[in-house]
Amino acid sequence: MRYSLIAAALVMGALCLPNNPASAAPAPCSISLTVADPSLEASVTSDAPAAVQAGLTWTVDKPDAARASATFTASVDAGWVTTPSPSSLIITNQHQGFMTVTAVVPAASKPSDVGIMRVEAAMTAGGVQCTGSAVEGITITPLPYFNSLVGHAAPANVTLKNGAAVISLAIGAKANVPVALGLEYTGPPGISLVGPSSVSLPTTDAGIMNGTASLQIHGVDLMAGTYQITVKVHGTANPDLAQEATVNVPLIVPQPPDIATSAGPFLPLVIVAAVAAGVAVWWKRRS
Repeated sequence: MRYSLIAAALVMGALCLPNNPASAAPAPCSISLTVADPSLEASVTSDAPAAVQAGLTWTVDKPDAARASATFTASVDAGWVTTPSPSSLIITNQHQGFMTVTAVVPAASKPSDVGIMRVEAAMTAGGVQCTGSAVEGITITPLPYFNSLVGHAAPANVTLKNGAAVISLAIGAKANVPVALGLEYTGPPGISLVGPSSVSLPTTDAGIMNGTASLQIHGVDLMAGTYQITVKVHGTANPDLAQEATVNVPLIVPQPPDIATSAGPFLPLVIVAAVAAGVAVWWKRRS
């Protein structure tokens, strides 16, 4: 009798045990990530952003028969937009696969604006969370650029007055690193050109830099006419980045004023006065 009661209790206990195997994750159950290249570079410009892509391999450890669901998320500490592909997938009998994360680096980002990417993988199997993983420290560095160099003169043409004139030069560059400018001036013989030989342009957040220079022009004994002043601007940023610009400015040398014209309406009076004075002297001598 006692054995019958024990057997009945064992049967009742077995009936009360959970019989849903899906309520527990299979063992083992985990997903891990590895990155192919943890150092990425972005070729941005002052006008255009750049998209870079990190490649990662995911590896799961689970029984072949277990059905699992994986999700991938990513972020960059600088707040740049990231897009995992795929962002989720169903895993059955696979144990390894490939995914990418695309990050968009904003236009005009400087080389010092390094972004750090983090990618996370999570997985569930049998309705229960498995062991996930994360990859941190994927660096994204904007590359140096120096896209353009332009120069303008004010005024667009200049007139030599009393043997002198001044030209104001405005120089603009698009770069995300400091730019050093070298300036060369040429003009016709008999003209003296005095201006700075170098100008430095510091970086800006917008990637557009501006500088100015003043060119003093001196010349005498030049025939009337139009001549050309040429300013060549050589820009360098880092040893491998360079741009050039040329500014041509017409220099006008006016015709010297005519003596008769400069005397104007008073010339006849001057002539009459001179004649009268001469006559007076002659009459005095005779008398």
